[in-house]
Amino acid sequence: MAPIATPRLEIEALGHLHILGNSQPLKRSNDLKRELMLVYLAANPQPQARRAMAQLLWSYAEDKVALSNLRSLLTRMRQEGLADYLVADRTTVSLASGVALEFDVDRFRTAMATLTAHDLPALIRIMELYQGEFLKGIALRDQPELEEWILTNQRELQSLAVVGYQRASALAQAGGETGPAVTLARQLLEITPYDDDNHELYVRALIADRQPGEALRHYAEYTRILEQELGIRGATPSLTALVETVRNQTIAQPPVQTTAADAAALPTAAIAPPMKTAARFVGPRPARVLVGRQADLAQLRRWLEAGTGRLITITGLGGTGKTHLALTLAESVAPYFADGVYFVDLT
Repeated sequence: MAPIATPRLEIEALGHLHILGNSQPLKRSNDLKRELMLVYLAANPQPQARRAMAQLLWSYAEDKVALSNLRSLLTRMRQEGLADYLVADRTTVSLASGVALEFDVDRFRTAMATLTAHDLPALIRIMELYQGEFLKGIALRDQPELEEWILTNQRELQSLAVVGYQRASALAQAGGETGPAVTLARQLLEITPYDDDNHELYVRALIADRQPGEALRHYAEYTRILEQELGIRGATPSLTALVETVRNQTIAQPPVQTTAADAAALPTAAIAPPMKTAARFVGPRPARVLVGRQADLAQLRRWLEAGTGRLITITGLGGTGKTHLALTLAESVAPYFADGVYFVDLT
């Protein structure tokens, strides 16, 4: 009798979602709840209460309706050949313990936690796992609890990616590999487009790579975007001073050379030189670029600059982007507050 093959489930959730069952793509479905449940169960391997799972997937439905919807979904998944991947009883649901699970999120987290400090090739391989934000492009309008879970993971994983790209770029520059240092810093800017410290890291990499003209062009374009999209004039004093030095042609390479030991020791976004006259934003970075809310952002900035009130409240339905708007605002105005801007979670 032939041995029973171990069911294999491969989930790629960094970037656009892609799921394979026994090396075959799942059958197309108009409802993402099947895929989202698999991702949630992969990220939370302990058995999940059926009621909690139902409420997560059908937030606005009554408990009885949500539980009925979950039963229908589980039945449909079994009919689609996914029975080997799930264990569901009267009270809980989970992935089957015998499933061979390959989950890129787990691999990325584990690799970052066990990283050897000075191993640039290994760090670059790790960063190749980060193909984009967690569950990129999935927008949920009627599932606020699930959306909040996704946003929380996006912020955490993006923070890990930021640290990885910062370390990799600094290590490459310290080792004289200026071309890769530029590439890694540019990839960092794709996920932190409004972070002055990371733009400074990129400018320093360009200078080390003997591209002062490109450094000046990049700074001009960045400050134009800051003013046009966020209403901010100029970058932080540290970045501005560096660019002025380049403009005056007084240096041909960065004034401070980062050593490999220094770069490896940095746990956060501290690779760029510290601020000279302004503090920074302390809190989670916005998970993605704010789109379509520039008018709201500009109005909030005007209220802050007017200084006529001590409290600004952003109201709206769950899942409409209030937290995202507030985080983008906080990050954009942080350099203009002497003691910085701090995020406090009151939930």
